[in-house]
Amino acid sequence: MDEVAVVRRQGEGAGTPQTGSDSARTAQDAGRPALAHSGAMAAPVVVHAPDSQGGRRVLAHGRILGVAYNAMELLDLLEEAGMEREHIHLDDADLIDWKGGGAWEWGPSKP
Repeated sequence: MDEVAVVRRQGEGAGTPQTGSDSARTAQDAGRPALAHSGAMAAPVVVHAPDSQGGRRVLAHGRILGVAYNAMELLDLLEEAGMEREHIHLDDADLIDWKGGGAWEWGPSKP
């Protein structure tokens, strides 16, 4: 994939290019609360098992953020939800509940 990440989000087309200027649209700008985790309850982010095309559905506090096809796209979704990229650790079980594979499982699901 080239320098422009393609991320599919709920309600958008099959592939919407995202550039640096799009990252200015944060959760606060959209009137949504910022994504944060306290570590006291279940992980606020759930990354589901890869689908037949290799995409993983991403939810935060029960709200669908979109579908990520690699770790960079996941980071983009979480950043758009209000998290600061430098505070996101993909191996933090208090933050992310990985279903059907860990942070480096991004291929299509096997039948």
